[in-house]
Amino acid sequence: FTYILKVTKSKLSNMIPNEDFDRGNDELEDLPHVFPDFTVDEISEMNPNKKKGGSSMKKARASSVTSARTKLTSTSSSRLSSRLGSSLNSSSTAGGSKNIWSTMTRRGYMATTKDAYEDLDTEFEEHTCMAAVKLFCHGIAFEARHRLRTLYKHPRIIIYSLLVFGALTAGVLVTIDVICKNMQQKIELDASLEAFQTASWFADIFAKALIPLRSLQQAIIHSNTFKDLPHQIGNYGEEGSAPPMFGPKSTNIMDYRNVTGICDNQDMIKEFQSIVTSITRNFDFDDIIVTYRIAPYGVFCLADPMALELAEGVSFNNAGILGWDPIHSSSAMFSNVLRSIYHQENEISMFGPMIDFLKVPGLTVFCGHLAVEMPGYNYTLDGEERSTWGFVMHFIDWSHLKARSGIDVYYREKKYSYQLTRTDLVTDPETGETSYQMVIIAQSEEWEVGHKFYSSNQEPFDDTNSIAVSVNTLDSGDWTMRVKTHVNVKSDLFWTKIIACLGTFIVSIMFCTTLMERQLHKILLYKIMPTDAIQKLNRGQTVIERYNIVTIFFSDIVGFTSLCGEMRPLQVMKMLNELYEQFDKIVEKHGVYKVETIGDAYMVVGGAPHRIPAPEAAEKVALFALEAMEFVKNFKTTDGDSIFIRAGIASGPVVAGVVGKAMPRYCFFGDTVNLASRMESNSKNMKIQCSDFTYRLLLDAPNFSFHLERRENMVNLKGKGLTQTWWIQSIDGPVSSTFQIGDVESHPSKIADTAIQSMALSTQAWERLG
Repeated sequence: FTYILKVTKSKLSNMIPNEDFDRGNDELEDLPHVFPDFTVDEISEMNPNKKKGGSSMKKARASSVTSARTKLTSTSSSRLSSRLGSSLNSSSTAGGSKNIWSTMTRRGYMATTKDAYEDLDTEFEEHTCMAAVKLFCHGIAFEARHRLRTLYKHPRIIIYSLLVFGALTAGVLVTIDVICKNMQQKIELDASLEAFQTASWFADIFAKALIPLRSLQQAIIHSNTFKDLPHQIGNYGEEGSAPPMFGPKSTNIMDYRNVTGICDNQDMIKEFQSIVTSITRNFDFDDIIVTYRIAPYGVFCLADPMALELAEGVSFNNAGILGWDPIHSSSAMFSNVLRSIYHQENEISMFGPMIDFLKVPGLTVFCGHLAVEMPGYNYTLDGEERSTWGFVMHFIDWSHLKARSGIDVYYREKKYSYQLTRTDLVTDPETGETSYQMVIIAQSEEWEVGHKFYSSNQEPFDDTNSIAVSVNTLDSGDWTMRVKTHVNVKSDLFWTKIIACLGTFIVSIMFCTTLMERQLHKILLYKIMPTDAIQKLNRGQTVIERYNIVTIFFSDIVGFTSLCGEMRPLQVMKMLNELYEQFDKIVEKHGVYKVETIGDAYMVVGGAPHRIPAPEAAEKVALFALEAMEFVKNFKTTDGDSIFIRAGIASGPVVAGVVGKAMPRYCFFGDTVNLASRMESNSKNMKIQCSDFTYRLLLDAPNFSFHLERRENMVNLKGKGLTQTWWIQSIDGPVSSTFQIGDVESHPSKIADTAIQSMALSTQAWERLG
């Protein structure tokens, strides 16, 4: 064959340039496949090394060369050329396409072929901005499709991610609700504390404000200067009393008394001013208590100061009040107040607040009234005589008191509003019936927070929107302090919940991505080596396993090594990927284990790592080999080219394990591996050669019977010598006989694998087993 190609090299240079002709001695048997129209004898006649009788080797070679050239240049030349051309296109019988190797080695092929791999190279070689954007978009799209396919194939990832999202979201929302509740409770507790402290502060201020009034009361009781005033004024309408008259506040009732010569005594006025000055000095209420008054028998007699400027252009003048007898006036308010203080249980009254007092905006005052009970006086009230001197009175500038305390500013900063109320027991003078009346003592000013305008007048204070604290004051009745919080914790935490849900969603996406990555790594890892081996490696154990009988398959592509140098690496990879992807599907279909691919070699094992009976393992590998061979016959690359492979199968004991720690691989070791490799290397194009042991296992295949053909000549295997081998041609059909486990006599080959392995190399042992 070498000689023929050398002789015809000039004529075939356009078809097979730079061909490596070292095919081995066994290639002579393959010549009828390469040159189907030539016989072996015809080719042998053209062999210059064939001995001829009576001639020397040198003459025979020269004569044969001349003879061969003559044949090739004469009538055989056209025949040989046409048949060589036909042989190089022998694969066209199935589909009219040329052999991939002849196509790839054809002149000009490398310069004209365009495929996806070359486009990929061109795309990476471009350094333009548009190419970078295009590459980035393709990468994003590919990654998205890859992720979606993974989720579609493994829906439990979506379920787990949704469960994690639901659990995290529920946990976060519950936590936020708990925090919200705790914050609300804290705010309410703080509001309750503030309400109690504020109410107590107000009660304390009012109690302190009544001390000067009580001091004035005691001064009147213990001073001889004022004791005779009730007798001088007398009861209303009595003979010798100060006569009634109309005054500045009168309407149609003479509610004034003529106190001239009684209340204008200068010594008495100086004494009263001295008492008021002393009280003001001792209690530091000069800017809080604006005026003091005394009223013997309920008639206003003295006041200090007489005039006071409360606001710009507004003065408080007591001159018009002197001589006024409010109990006999048309003023129901004063009448009720005085009637209440003259009862023993109501000796003091805090009247007010009087808002916008004297029509001054923002001026709010309270009036304090205190009865002066002294024996020896008979004051007639509503037809009843009472032993009372009269009463004392003062005005409290509540506006100034609030501003001095800073309570409005304090509550505004805390986003609170407050309302202080007093519940008064009021007696109807006409019916005598008593009722409770709520009086607002103080409340928050209007204030603005953000874009909301808060006012204590906008929404009434009640138990649903405010916190109430009651404080009992001995002198002013029961006070109720209500505090309303304008801190809506639920509303403020709404966006917190949204952000938290978004965070849990991101965490769930990360968890889903982690599960996908873990699943992809797991799938990839389990494709690289068996599950048991992975588990042992994870535990830090050495992976080594012994198998009594396995069946190993080897295959490679005919002429791959010599022609690979004429191809671009990407083209080789593309072709191998298209082929072996289909082989992988066939491996999965028949339940065998793919060990590895080295270049164009493809290795498959049956009976490991999942242990099954030896005949069944051999059957699975044989089924895989036949289907793979059938697939190769019809295989076309994307360029429409065909390929040829040869395969070999052997059975026997092996040891499997992982060698090394860096880049570990699950490998098989033993003579069976070498034998299977020899079966492949000594096989023929598109044929499956098996060892004698595999042949005998296939005879006992549990499901199918195979058409096995003995190879005519024994094969001289390296390290083995002459060995009988078999061709696996096809499947004859399913096994018709029924076999029961334990029927060893009728099927002695069904003995355990250990027994078969012990006699694997003994032909006589097989003969003894029948």
